[in-house]
Order: sequence, then C-alpha cells, then structure tokens
Amino acid sequence: MVLLHVKQKDDRQFLFEASAKASVDSVVRELVVVNNLQVRILGLQEEVKWLALYGPAKHPDDDEDSDDESQNGKKIRGPHYSKDPHCRRTGEACDPEVSKQITNTMADAVALVSKLESQAFVDSQNFVFPIFFFRVDDYQ
Repeated sequence: MVLLHVKQKDDRQFLFEASAKASVDSVVRELVVVNNLQVRILGLQEEVKWLALYGPAKHPDDDEDSDDESQNGKKIRGPHYSKDPHCRRTGEACDPEVSKQITNTMADAVALVSKLESQAFVDSQNFVFPIFFFRVDDYQ
C-alpha cells in the first residue's frame, strides 16, 4: 500500500491510500473524485449557513409581487421569516431545530475534510517509508 498526501493549498489537503499495484491512471481518477467531493463540501459550507438563516434561494425569474401569495396586498409569511439582506433567498427559513441539524451536519462534514484530520493521522503513525507528496495543480 502507498499513502499519498494530496495537497492543493495549505488548507486543502487529504491522505489517499492506494495499492502499489494500481495503475497511475486509476489512482489519479480516484484522487480526482475525492478532490472534487472535498471542493463540493467546502463550497456547500457557506451556502448551508445562508440556507439556515434565510431559507432556500429564489428562482431567478421570481418577482416580489406574485398575486397568488398575496392576501389583502400583503405577502403571507411563514413563522420563521427572516428577510435576506442580499435578496437572493426567499427569507422563509426552516425551523430552528432543522437549522441546527443541517448546520451541525455540515460542521461534521467540514471537519472530516479539514487539514487537521489528515495531519492528525500522519502524526499518529510511525511510517517506515516516506509519504509521497504531490500537488493537484501539477496534474490539471
């Protein structure tokens, strides 16, 4: 087995274990999948924060004056309405318990892909052979 330390930036890195007999092509393809998942998780981190505060994103064609949601000229708002200052979201935030759950789940996912997770693993092991380092940028 070979342990690869993949590092794109100082704060974005992970460890990948591969078979020594595996072809370079298959290892690189698997690395790309893992790297893309890490990028998605880190990208979702900010969006989950805004989702919990201001609800789902508005449809690009949404206008503020739709008649089907109006009642006596006033929009019907949910119990957890919070106006989005950037006007990108509906403002219909979810229940505080649900917000807490998705925020905690996102925090767990970010912790799993954090630099500290891979560094802790490296520090806890006594490697006989060196770990191979390469940058993802070198292969794009």
